[in-house]
Amino acid sequence: MIGFRCDHHDHRVRRARPREALSPAPFLDAIRAQAFEAFEALPIPSQETEEWRYTDLEGFGFDLRPFVEGGRAENLDQVPEEILAAAGQVGERAGLQIQRNSEVMVTHLDPALAGKGVWFGDLDRAIAERPELVEPYLHALVPADRSKFTALHAAFRSGGRSCTCRPASRSSCRCRR
Repeated sequence: MIGFRCDHHDHRVRRARPREALSPAPFLDAIRAQAFEAFEALPIPSQETEEWRYTDLEGFGFDLRPFVEGGRAENLDQVPEEILAAAGQVGERAGLQIQRNSEVMVTHLDPALAGKGVWFGDLDRAIAERPELVEPYLHALVPADRSKFTALHAAFRSGGRSCTCRPASRSSCRCRR
């Protein structure tokens, strides 16, 4: 049988983020709580369904630490060399975000694009500063209650990026992962 244990956080899910992080909008606490309830209620995916046909979950453990610190950096000079090496050649980019473990370390947006109304940052900051732009879309494409794993993701999601562009600046907005 697959069980769930969460050693470093209240497994009833208040937040997977540390207290000193930006306070999310109230809708996020509700999403996390509902998602964790769904996680507890949903069955383990079956190999009888097409999307799980080739995945053997026997012996899979849900032991986890939902939030693992990654460190913060004010600029690229403060990012450890091994992480910069994994990011590839930084070069000239309009925007760059580096995430390590559960934390976004550094985010940079070309000031010229910011002047045109482009906003680029981590998802937690977007939720705190612009909840009206995030709430309608968060978990809309893949609902939190779709499977045990999507529910677990919604309950403990951390990191991620958000980019919004005013209609007039959309021609200069192209995102690449």
